[in-house]
Amino acid sequence: MSKKKNINQEGIIGTGKGLVNQNSRAFKALQKTIRARFEELNESEKRAHQLLSQRLQKENYLRDKSTKYS
Repeated sequence: MSKKKNINQEGIIGTGKGLVNQNSRAFKALQKTIRARFEELNESEKRAHQLLSQRLQKENYLRDKSTKYS
């Protein structure tokens, strides 16, 4: 049995639910729109977005109370 970890227990902003159906039409449309917008960015803007994404992932990792540091 796999153990899933709920990172955002308060839910997704705007839905009040903890999980989003990634197979729904609405999610697929949003994903398509985000990808199209990302492709319109120049290389410098893309790099900035990627760095921001990495920073937020690292902050989330460091805030995670269940993470054990060596």
